[in-house]
Amino acid sequence: MVRRDFLILALVLATAFAFFLSVFGPPIGTRETILGRNNARVTIDFGNGTVRVFEGPVLAGTTILHVLRASAKTGRISFDLSPAMDASGLRIGGVQSWAVWLNNVWVAGPLQYQLVSRGDSILFRYAKN
Repeated sequence: MVRRDFLILALVLATAFAFFLSVFGPPIGTRETILGRNNARVTIDFGNGTVRVFEGPVLAGTTILHVLRASAKTGRISFDLSPAMDASGLRIGGVQSWAVWLNNVWVAGPLQYQLVSRGDSILFRYAKN
């Protein structure tokens, strides 16, 4: 009798866990989180203690420039980009001198060609001269 009760309990718990995963997704800490399954995360670190974080969906062909535009619009942050379209000509909130990182790798070159994938992390960090 005890063994049968144990098997029924194990079956109920396994079913509940499977249902939980199907509704809420994989556990936090995996590459695909509950909120970020199809998203990229954008962090803008102004270097003075102010950090703004945005998260949004990534579609095919999304670039760093696309996510910067979306984050700036959402956060009401102004930005300008020189014709070279790289970080050296980037001004965010009227401040120039930024470094851009994609998944902890420094981004060199035009931002409109740097593709972003689901789960990526983009960091715009003020780089003091």
